[in-house]
Amino acid sequence: KDLFIVLGAAIIFFCGWELKVEPSPWGKQTTFVQLVTVAAVLLHAVTGWLTAWLPVLFGLAGLLTIVSGSHYIFKRLRTLPAAPL
Repeated sequence: KDLFIVLGAAIIFFCGWELKVEPSPWGKQTTFVQLVTVAAVLLHAVTGWLTAWLPVLFGLAGLLTIVSGSHYIFKRLRTLPAAPL
């Protein structure tokens, strides 16, 4: 998701459009779930706990990453002018 955001920002900048970067609730939720997933993997590596929950966390993190990335893309596409400034 972050790679696409940076790539999109670079394209917008080099095309001469104004770049406004605003965090979204989807992005914040995605970051939270990704951090929880990383913590769960580390906890599992040390203790062996959470075995059943790891696939659920991976799936949720992946789904939220797709949703928030798409949200950033479509939100920004709606705000682009017809031609560069």
